[in-house]
Amino acid sequence: MEYPNHGALFPGGGDAKRPDPSAQSSVDDLRHIIDRQNLVLQTLLVLMIEKGLIQESEFDEWLKHHDGLDGHKDGKLRPSASPRHCSKCDRMNSPTAVKCTYCDAEFQNLYLDPRLRDRS
Repeated sequence: MEYPNHGALFPGGGDAKRPDPSAQSSVDDLRHIIDRQNLVLQTLLVLMIEKGLIQESEFDEWLKHHDGLDGHKDGKLRPSASPRHCSKCDRMNSPTAVKCTYCDAEFQNLYLDPRLRDRS
C-alpha cells in the first residue's frame, strides 16, 4: 500500500529504516533534560530528608496524593486538556493559561493541594 505523503513522515525520502538525525538529536536533548530533572529532584529530596524537613514516608504520602490530582493514579501528573474558564469575564482560555487572556485575572493552580492554597 502506498501513502501519498510518506516523505512528510520520513524526511529521508520515505525510507523508514533510516532515522532522521534531527529526531535523534531531539530525543537526546529530551533525555538530557529528564536526566537533569531527575538529578535535581533526587538532590532536593535527600537534602530535605537530611535537614529533617520531611520524612520519606511523608513524602511518599504526598506523592501518592498528587498522583491522583489529574484523575489518574498512574505515576504521572498531566495537565488538563480542557479549556480554562475565567470566572471574572466568563470567557474560555487555553488549557495551559496561567492568567486570563482577556482580563488578566490569574487562574488558581489546578494541582495545588487545598491545604497549601491559604499559605500565600
